[in-house]
Amino acid sequence: KPLEEGAQIAYSLKTAETNLEDLQAISGNPTNWDSTWVLYDGQKVGYAEGKFFVDTSAPAGHIHCLCGNTTNAGITCADCGSKAVEWTEWEATDTLPTASGHYCLTGDVTTGAVTVTDGANVALCLHGNDIISKNGWKLINVEKGATVTITDCASEPGSITGASKDTYGLALRVNEGGVLNLYGGTISGGKAAGVGGSIYASNCKMELAGGTIDGDVNVTESTQLTLS
Repeated sequence: KPLEEGAQIAYSLKTAETNLEDLQAISGNPTNWDSTWVLYDGQKVGYAEGKFFVDTSAPAGHIHCLCGNTTNAGITCADCGSKAVEWTEWEATDTLPTASGHYCLTGDVTTGAVTVTDGANVALCLHGNDIISKNGWKLINVEKGATVTITDCASEPGSITGASKDTYGLALRVNEGGVLNLYGGTISGGKAAGVGGSIYASNCKMELAGGTIDGDVNVTESTQLTLS
């Protein structure tokens, strides 16, 4: 279908960054168009007969910024300050990613404790799916030097569930020197007894910019907590 009059598009070459002059050169030479991709409102854009059009036959994939408000690839979101990128589909149903990257769940996950270690930066979009603790105890453990970002772009957000609310347990534990950013989803866990609670954060950095916490949060005095 044709783009609406006055529509703005985000663009990028597959091989390198580009600028408007490059895009104009491409649009004037359709033979080069196959080596590029352009996005408009999260959808791939094609070029034919001297016009741009939304290519509904080739879905663009899962593309957004960390908070989910910006869906044009390469564009920096005014709300969270991150660029919209394509998220890798995570199809496993019994574990979670621990290597650096942007991941999007394709279905519910039931797993035991997962640890994100020093140097890893893991961004996880629930995409309306649920992560459930196999043993009712700790789910995601963020170690020193690691960063975990939880978001959800779905209209009906998913959840991360540790122990039941009346049980000693937690969904997320952020250890000394770790970083947790929460933009979406519902986090639930046990009561904050000892190291319990939906989230336990000790001498770390934690930003709560969105989502819902259904349960207690246990935060030590040395934790840097940001509410935005």
